[in-house]
Amino acid sequence: GDSFSGFDIDLMDEICRRNGFTCEYRAYAVLPGLEAVARGEADIALGGLGISTEREAYGTFTCPYRQGNVANVPIFALSPSVDPATARIAVLGDSLSHQALIGEGYTAVPFDDLASAITSVLNGETDAYHGNPNSLNLVEGAPDKLTQIGSVQGRGSGAAFLVSSARPRLVALLNDSFAILHRDGHLQEMGDRWFGPGRFRPPEDIGVDCGMVMSAR
Repeated sequence: GDSFSGFDIDLMDEICRRNGFTCEYRAYAVLPGLEAVARGEADIALGGLGISTEREAYGTFTCPYRQGNVANVPIFALSPSVDPATARIAVLGDSLSHQALIGEGYTAVPFDDLASAITSVLNGETDAYHGNPNSLNLVEGAPDKLTQIGSVQGRGSGAAFLVSSARPRLVALLNDSFAILHRDGHLQEMGDRWFGPGRFRPPEDIGVDCGMVMSAR
């Protein structure tokens, strides 16, 4: 079966563990995943989803657990001589990284999953890959073969989970969980592990306006 890893997976696993749930994951490209949530076939869409008005048509966003404009996300290539300004840069489609590349005028080549994006650089289909360093571990040999050639400042309104409108109580539980994990340091610990020290920052008010929904009752 599919093997799932990443910051969002670690975050959801911890939330499920603390609440006594069993997490079941299914792989989708971004748009089909949003549509699955809209149809009620999936409870939550996750994976670094940027918050946007257009995506609100598919469900209800949680409060953001990560700011969208604080991290310098690396660009990797097989050779240090590759110029990011002219490179075809592989990226996860419809992600915050995709938004950042387009916003800075780079040539973005979207893929349905991170492993395919990374593999495209190794086989010469694209020139570079934009994503966090830990994601290189998804493809055997990639961390040794790819070298950083630049970085792009993250952008957007932040990353959140999108929840099916059929599960309104789940939004409150997730918001509350984000705040608790932020307060006890686990959210920052996971962010530092996946994005590197100093590259992850949750919204400062996550524990004030965006969280503690249930525990404040």
